[in-house]
Amino acid sequence: MESLKEIGGIRIFAAIHEGATTLVFKGFQPSLERTVLLKVLRPEFSQDPSIRQRFEEEAKLIARIQHPNVVAIFDYGHEGPYSYFATEYIDGLTLQKLIQQCEALPLEIAWFILLETARGLKAAHDKNILHKDIKPSNILISLEGLVKITDFGMAALRLPSPKEQEISGTLAYMSPEQILGEALDKYSDLFSLGSTFYQMLTGTPAFSGNSTNDYFQAILNEDPVKNLYKRPQVPPELVQICQKMLMKEKKARYQSCAELIADLETFAKKYEIDLNQENLKQFLQEPEKFKTLFIVSSTVQTHDLITQSQNAKIAKKPVLTGIALLLIIVVGFFSYSKIKKDEFSLSTEPKAVTQPLPADSTIKKSELINKNSKPQNRIEPEKTPFSKAPQNRHTEESKIKSAGRTSKTAKEETNITHPTKKSIFPKTQKGYLQISCNPWAVVYLNDDSLGTTPFNQILTVNSGWYELTFRNPEFPEHKTTVVIKPGD
Repeated sequence: MESLKEIGGIRIFAAIHEGATTLVFKGFQPSLERTVLLKVLRPEFSQDPSIRQRFEEEAKLIARIQHPNVVAIFDYGHEGPYSYFATEYIDGLTLQKLIQQCEALPLEIAWFILLETARGLKAAHDKNILHKDIKPSNILISLEGLVKITDFGMAALRLPSPKEQEISGTLAYMSPEQILGEALDKYSDLFSLGSTFYQMLTGTPAFSGNSTNDYFQAILNEDPVKNLYKRPQVPPELVQICQKMLMKEKKARYQSCAELIADLETFAKKYEIDLNQENLKQFLQEPEKFKTLFIVSSTVQTHDLITQSQNAKIAKKPVLTGIALLLIIVVGFFSYSKIKKDEFSLSTEPKAVTQPLPADSTIKKSELINKNSKPQNRIEPEKTPFSKAPQNRHTEESKIKSAGRTSKTAKEETNITHPTKKSIFPKTQKGYLQISCNPWAVVYLNDDSLGTTPFNQILTVNSGWYELTFRNPEFPEHKTTVVIKPGD
């Protein structure tokens, strides 16, 4: 290959990557006076009809998409023993490299990259094309602030075949259905994009392991999003978005990239974020000068989706030792006059209660609290060149009753205090609890046994914080923390 200097009228002047079946070069196309990226199939594989056909299919799929957030293809052909195609050359770096340099990305930067990637992925899905290998190294960031999806080497037309015999993709970003060898669809790409978004927010992969089986077990059974609640700087809306992409059950995820884009735009509208290509370009040039949003989220209002990720069930396969995840549905009744509901709601948000309640019930709202989270006051987003402070905020002093004391607004207090569990709910008031679990389990409320599921009635308990424990001898013990608020 060292003797290869030109192919298809494209002059080769730099090797970029050497893969098992392909070689990637930086080239120059004199006829149009432009730099291109040249992908060449090794001669020994060009003679294999199936590999050559797959290589040709990749070129044709890219040509079909034609979107600003997907690398464009310029040429495809054969010359001597070589098959090749040329795409636009992106002068910049991969998202993987950007994360390595910056660790956790600023919130608006992560939001913008996710939005642009979702737009490119939507264009592919609209053409009935699956990428099947979405990950940080396949997302390019140009020095001009452009975001581009690349490497459609594993992409395929979405065919109605019931099974896929081949398990393909990159371990850390595979969806549960990819691991199980099931037929793939757009939901799998969305899961992989969720893993990528998690890594943008934290600087670490959503799933990790020392072996293939470790990765499989993590993807099938672990909920990485709970770690985002330990990062108060991440707004709850972004956590919910990440959670919904990473649901184990694909029907619980976003049903399309359009839904994801809608929620990202809703988030931007709420906080008046107006980030664009130029802002990303400035960040790449001077990341140390970038000021990001700082929002201390009210975790009380954002945990119903966390529990749903723990609810997701993956069908047991004989080759895997995956555990079934408990489906837990807990409903707390309380008065709207005591707590104001957050304005933000995800489009097509999964309902917290999957079974109908009695017609005479007086449900107001359901809330599930991660056992490591604490109620916090919200701090207004800081004004930056890339984000404006939300308007129509309450500027007058608001008073919140909490165990006989008055809490001032965050604007007037420099020290944020967290109400204790005892001060939130008087023990003399009652709340209600409904539990549904699949498979069956013996349920403990704190240390008291409630019996074995299913339960046919709603339980009446004192308002407050409780630890629910689910035990089934065939599965690991599962614990979650709930807060029950007083009724009317």
